[in-house]
Amino acid sequence: MGGSKIDIVVGLVLLSQGANLIILASGGLKQNAPALISKSSGDMADPLPQALVLTAIVIGFGILAFILTLLTRSSDS
Repeated sequence: MGGSKIDIVVGLVLLSQGANLIILASGGLKQNAPALISKSSGDMADPLPQALVLTAIVIGFGILAFILTLLTRSSDS
């Protein structure tokens, strides 16, 4: 009836990556838009969603490493 611990960890990783995709898509996708300020003040890509997703990926990787460490320590004893 209950899932294994690894199934829960994989589910949490997939959930966090899905949330990252939603945040990135909510920023609006602009094709051929410069990421930095250029001489022409046209449409620019919004850097805030990209920065939030990059930060979330790094934090998610740290949490994943911590959870896997806890799982290996708890299965030893």
